[in-house]
Amino acid sequence: MDILDGDNADIQNLYNPGLTYGPAGFDRTHNFIFSGVYELPFGPGKKFLNSNNLLNREIIGGWQLSGIQVFSTGQPIQITANNNADTSSVHSVYANRICTGNPPSGHPRLQFFDPSCYVQPATGQYGTARSGPRQPGIDTTNLSIQKAFAITERQQLQFRAEAFSVFNHPNFGTGSTSITNPAAGLLTTEPVGQRVLQLALRYAF
Repeated sequence: MDILDGDNADIQNLYNPGLTYGPAGFDRTHNFIFSGVYELPFGPGKKFLNSNNLLNREIIGGWQLSGIQVFSTGQPIQITANNNADTSSVHSVYANRICTGNPPSGHPRLQFFDPSCYVQPATGQYGTARSGPRQPGIDTTNLSIQKAFAITERQQLQFRAEAFSVFNHPNFGTGSTSITNPAAGLLTTEPVGQRVLQLALRYAF
């Protein structure tokens, strides 16, 4: 909870700062982050392909798989309207909410909140309190596989392949949150992004 943060950088009404008090713009109520490292069961001393020969020892064995799984609930968003409450051009005012803006069902798939549930405040007035609906949550998985190849007793090549958002699971974010924008409430952004693959080779000595 806060009054000011990066997404809500000024107090709209100095005589009523409580109007701006609410969940921080970066708040995620629930976060589940799981990480782990698993040594693959191949090579000498392992369950599979465990003969102690050059191929199994230097190529087949010694691989490690690691990953991070993230599940997070969405961040709160602020529904805004035209600023007609004062002469400041710094910020917008909150819109007035007149019904449930994001019911759990019965709305178009990419329409995250219903702009018709928010109206422009009357001239000279501020809108209802901060913090409207929350954006969709995040579900993403990052994986990597790595192995160190010995060159000499003190030198080795470390190979690593990484996949960010490996399953390419779509994670949508709200675009415009101003009721004056025709695209208000539509899911038009991707806060996590699409799958990215990268390879790395490191010489250690």
